[in-house]
Amino acid sequence: MLGAVRLTEAADGIGIALFGFSNSNETYVAETDYELRITDFVPVRPDEYPIDYSITREAQAAPVQIGDACPIPYWIDNKPGLLRGSVSLSEFDEHFGEASSTEGVIAELREIISRSRTRHYQKQRHLDAEKQVLKDFEDIFSDYPVHSRYWISRFRAAVLNAIQLDDEQQASMRTRLRHRILEWVERFRYKSQLRLLSTALSSAQPHILDRLEVQLILFDYLAQRFDKRDIAALRRPDVRDVILEYFPKGLHGFITEDKPEILRMLGERSAEFAYDTLWVGSRVNLVLRFLQMFPESETGDFRDVIVTSSVIFGSSELPAEVYDRVDAAYTVQLFQLRDEIGYAYRVIFRDRAQAELWADTAEDLLRKISDLYGLLRLREGVYRLSGKIPVSERPISDRVVNELRAYATTPSKAK
Repeated sequence: MLGAVRLTEAADGIGIALFGFSNSNETYVAETDYELRITDFVPVRPDEYPIDYSITREAQAAPVQIGDACPIPYWIDNKPGLLRGSVSLSEFDEHFGEASSTEGVIAELREIISRSRTRHYQKQRHLDAEKQVLKDFEDIFSDYPVHSRYWISRFRAAVLNAIQLDDEQQASMRTRLRHRILEWVERFRYKSQLRLLSTALSSAQPHILDRLEVQLILFDYLAQRFDKRDIAALRRPDVRDVILEYFPKGLHGFITEDKPEILRMLGERSAEFAYDTLWVGSRVNLVLRFLQMFPESETGDFRDVIVTSSVIFGSSELPAEVYDRVDAAYTVQLFQLRDEIGYAYRVIFRDRAQAELWADTAEDLLRKISDLYGLLRLREGVYRLSGKIPVSERPISDRVVNELRAYATTPSKAK
C-alpha cells in the first residue's frame, strides 16, 4: 500500500487505499466484493486525486493481493489510521470501545464493517436488481400479454434476467412470470399456430414451467386439432419437431404410458392442465378416431392417415387393430403396384408408338410408390418419424425408381 485518496479536506474522514507493484510504476485502487475482499486492482492516475502518503507502518509493511481483505484508511484530527477489512464487529468494538457508538468517523467505519458482515450490500444490490428487472420489463409484468413473437422474446429475456437474482427474489419473480405465461396460454393457445405456442412454452421451460406441464398444454392443442381433423395444421413441419421433442411415442403413448405422472399432478399447481389432458384423452378416443380416418377400400387414399400417424403414435408400435388394417392395405397395394409396374415395362415402355404415355405412366407409378412407402412408414414405427426407409427394406428397387424418373422426364422420346 502506497498511500490513500482523501475523499474530504476535513480533518476527520475515510479514504481509499492506493497500491503499487514492484514491477510497475502505475498506481492502483482495489475493487472489492460485498465482504470487502479484493477482487481486482484498477489503475488510476494519482495526480487526479488528493493523495495522503502519511500511512501507517503497518500498511507499508503488509503486502496485499487479490482475495485478501482490503484495508480502509481513515483520519482523525489529520492523524492517519488503518482498519483491516477482515475485522469482526466484536474486534472492532473491543478496539475502539465507546467511540464506536458515537457519531463520526469511527461510527461510519463500524457501519461499513457491519454492513459487510450482514450482507447488507449484497441484499441492497439484489433489491435494486429486482426493481431494475421490473422496470426493464414493465410490459411483461404490468401489461396484458400480446400474441406476438416480440412479446415472447421479451418474456424470455425477463426470465433470463430473473434467474440471476437471489433465491428469495427468484421465487417471487418466477411466481409472477408463471402467472404471465399461463395468462398468455389461456388467451392464445387455441388461436396460435403451434410454432408460436411451442416457442412461448419453451421460453418458460424449465425455470417457470416444467417439462410435463409443457407436454400437457401441447397434448391438449394437438389432440384438439386431431379431433377436428385439421390435417393442414398437423401437416406443418413444426408439428414433427414438437412430436420429436415432447411426444416421441406419440399422443397415444403419452396419455397411456405417462398417465400415472399426469394423475399425480391433479393435486399440484398444474391440476388444470392435467384435467384438460385427461378430459380430452377420455373424450377423444385416439385409436378409434384414427381408424375412422381410414378409407373404405385398402386401395384408397391413405395420405391423411399417414400424416396423422406420426402425431398419434410417434415411433411406437401400432396397436394390433391399427396394425392389421395398415398391413392389409400395404399388402394389397404392394401386390397391385408390382403388377402395374410389370405391365408398364412389358407393354408401354417397350413400345415406341406409346411414347406419349411414358411420362404419365411413370409419374403415376412414382406417386403410387410414394404412397406405398408412406404406408410402410405408417406400419413400422422405426421409420415413421425419421421418414427414411433403408434401401434393403424398400419393396421397389432404387433401379426401377430411377428408371421411372427418367421416363417421367422424357415424355416424347423413345429410349
